[in-house]
Amino acid sequence: MDLDYRKQWDQYVKALYEQECNGQTVVYWEVKYPFPMSNRDVSFPQACGAFLLSVYNAGVGVLP
Repeated sequence: MDLDYRKQWDQYVKALYEQECNGQTVVYWEVKYPFPMSNRDVSFPQACGAFLLSVYNAGVGVLP
């Protein structure tokens, strides 16, 4: 997954990075929402994250 590219075109990304946690790569994503909603924090394992983001981008589903 190309996190740097997503930061360029996705206006709702406030923070997006990978981090090692218990031997597994985890993606952290802070999503900016407009007022009156508050920002959301999403984290998921890299293996599942690639699938979730592709489904979300296709408009098929919504990330929890």
